[in-house]
Amino acid sequence: VLEADAVLVGQWLVSRPLVVGPLMGWAAGDPALGAALGALIELFCLEELPVGSVVPPNGAVAAGTAVLLSVGPSGIPPALALPLGLALGAAHGRVEARVRSWRAVLTARALEAVVTENAVPWRRLWSLSVGVHLAATAAFVYVSVAVLGLGLDRALAWVPQSAMDGLDRAWRVAPFLALGSLLQRLWR
Repeated sequence: VLEADAVLVGQWLVSRPLVVGPLMGWAAGDPALGAALGALIELFCLEELPVGSVVPPNGAVAAGTAVLLSVGPSGIPPALALPLGLALGAAHGRVEARVRSWRAVLTARALEAVVTENAVPWRRLWSLSVGVHLAATAAFVYVSVAVLGLGLDRALAWVPQSAMDGLDRAWRVAPFLALGSLLQRLWR
């Protein structure tokens, strides 16, 4: 639901990772980690806007999945949850592109209603459009977190300590990488 304002329901900015991260963290019991993940993802996804047929990585999905993977029952380390969240945010673009294509059918229905009924059933079409988007996003987030959470929880036991140390180092430099991404975008 937090993600819906990005493309469908107003522009209140609650879909920004900077908001989604702390809210998801608060709901899951760790608002500080949620804020950290949300802020980092916000910096990485700052310039990406859904304009026209461009479907950028979804920062809200990235922040939500990263927080749920890290704070949820699996307890994936934040150093791994951050890149996974970013990857899932990018993968959600495919889901969103399909939903957008499906929404084009609703435009045809609206045109048909104008011709046949001389009125457009806006409430029904809008509810259907928003409902399908919310259901697709929710299913993507829930399935991704469940599958990755269970799989990675078990797989992490087999990961060598040196790889875990490398993840921890990456987590420590992530703020600098994110700030570098921000500076590069501001420089343009």
